Amino acid sequence: NSDKSTVFATNRTSSTPDTTDGISNVYSALSARQGYMEGWTYAVSNMGVSQTVVEHKQQVNNALFSGTLSFEQISELCTQEGITCLIYAKAYPGAAPAVSPDFENENVAVYLMN
Repeated sequence: NSDKSTVFATNRTSSTPDTTDGISNVYSALSARQGYMEGWTYAVSNMGVSQTVVEHKQQVNNALFSGTLSFEQISELCTQEGITCLIYAKAYPGAAPAVSPDFENENVAVYLMN
């Protein structure tokens, strides 16, 4: 349960952990919330989003889940990009932020960025 204005970023951007197809949209589909960069392949092919925008969002998304940024840096980047929530999918590539999540189960960790 989150505010309808929530914008989330996730490391689950592809259909399986072993691919980089950019077609996962399961979280936005099930939550009715806006994903920052979920399903980027469809954004280009079906919605006409430019490759420049996709590349920028890929760089931001990769940085958020890189494991190289401090939580303060992650927070600043989220503020700059309008991201209010991070969803770390444990089975997918990437690193979770180095702070306690606001919600966690065996599949995901959720971080509220406010």
